[in-house]
Amino acid sequence: MPEVQYSSDDIFVLGNTASLAVRVGLGEGAQSLWKLVQEVRPENAGGFLIEAMYLFSRGEAGAGIDLLESNGALAADVNRDEALAFHLYLLQQDGQLERAHKLGSIYLDEDLLQSEAALEAVQTIVTECADALGIKED
Repeated sequence: MPEVQYSSDDIFVLGNTASLAVRVGLGEGAQSLWKLVQEVRPENAGGFLIEAMYLFSRGEAGAGIDLLESNGALAADVNRDEALAFHLYLLQQDGQLERAHKLGSIYLDEDLLQSEAALEAVQTIVTECADALGIKED
């Protein structure tokens, strides 16, 4: 049997379908889709983000953190900024405020984010963590 070739459009559609399934509460049924995206495009953090979102939706923030930290999503060529921002969000939700604040501050201070949406999300998380920790920001 010949190996199936997936175009970028195919992966885009599969990833969006899996993401929508997670958002509407049908994530378990979409597991094969995000696993396929992860396998075919490991340099794209998107498939790993979808799985991390699914884990978070099940109350498993720690598992989502572990997933993003263990598979290269935080250094991916595509959707890295979104992975970094969601990683910080998961840390914040898991009560790891000091770690989220420290990492987020590094991302901001060293201009490591290119995506405007991710930049705004990280700024918000850093500010919320600083407030919760009683840290005065400049």
